[in-house]
Amino acid sequence: MAEEKKTKDVTWMEMMNNLRQHSTNLAAVHEELVIRVEEKDKMKKIRALILTEMMLRFMRMAEAKKTRAVIWLEIMDHILEKPNVDEEFVPRKLFLFGVDYFNISPEDKDTANDQEKPRRRTLRDRVKKFFGIK
Repeated sequence: MAEEKKTKDVTWMEMMNNLRQHSTNLAAVHEELVIRVEEKDKMKKIRALILTEMMLRFMRMAEAKKTRAVIWLEIMDHILEKPNVDEEFVPRKLFLFGVDYFNISPEDKDTANDQEKPRRRTLRDRVKKFFGIK
């Protein structure tokens, strides 16, 4: 009553054909894997190249930024440390008419624009004045 396993009788030629087909499948899989590995290596090299280019560009930009900052500081120092020009400045027109120098007296404080402006009258000030509170 034990069930017997049914085995298929396979001939020697069928076994060889199956083996040949299996080996061709393995060869195709191997070729595909080799192609994928080569593509991966190629992509890694491209990525490394791009990263090095980006790093070099970043370094150049940082260097240019530093040089711009140094130049800007030098210009600002030059502007701030500008030597005092002659106080006896003679405009070109006067120089053409033979005037060598002229004296300018400083403005009086009364005529200057530095006078205090009168305070604006607010509602609070007007109410205080109306009720005589001071």
